Amino acid sequence: MSDRRQLIETYDDAVFALLMDEHAQLEGEALLAQFQAAVEAELVPQTPQSIHRVCAQAIDRQFRLRRVRETVKTLFKGIIRVFLAVFLVLAWLGKLAEEAWRESRVRKELLPAAPKPGDPAEPPEETHPIFLTI
Repeated sequence: MSDRRQLIETYDDAVFALLMDEHAQLEGEALLAQFQAAVEAELVPQTPQSIHRVCAQAIDRQFRLRRVRETVKTLFKGIIRVFLAVFLVLAWLGKLAEEAWRESRVRKELLPAAPKPGDPAEPPEETHPIFLTI
């Protein structure tokens, strides 16, 4: 018995919803017809062209400002990325230069100093092995 009562309530709710929908559609059509008649009779106040122009300029200004902000933000991000890339490359090159410098210092410590161009050659001494064998 409760199922039957629940079905009747569901049916009543559905019929009521359909009636309200039909009433809303008819009311909307009537209001739309009244508005159209008022527009045709020029009873609806029109805004002057100067106000339209000022509003359009304000809207355009806001869109330009937004585009400028987005462009500046994009450029800033690009500049940061380039700066970071340059910094990383310079850090890498610095590390390579440091390693090369350390390696050259180790070589200088392990190898005897070679004569530099422009240094006078050692004069032969009498104690030199060549003079001793003669």
